Amino acid sequence: MNSLIKYPVFYDKKGQFIVDTDYNKICDIRGWGRFKYMENSRQIQDNVGEFIADAINEKLKSTLYLTTFKQLTKNFNSSPLDNLKRNKVKKE
Repeated sequence: MNSLIKYPVFYDKKGQFIVDTDYNKICDIRGWGRFKYMENSRQIQDNVGEFIADAINEKLKSTLYLTTFKQLTKNFNSSPLDNLKRNKVKKE
């Protein structure tokens, strides 16, 4: 997903949509349905947009962390402790 959506994403209140860092549109946030009958419907819609953007960012952030960790450790065939020991020996 990180190749499609550039972290972080933002909710655009004017356009009522969520965009990534490159301003690629991810999705529309529309307050139709139940929200339009509620008091402060525009604010509710914006709160939902912010909530969804935050949720997407949390997921992308954890995926970025895991991807980076996997890339950093892909060459390790043994435990991290063994690799630390191996690096110590090489430096001496």
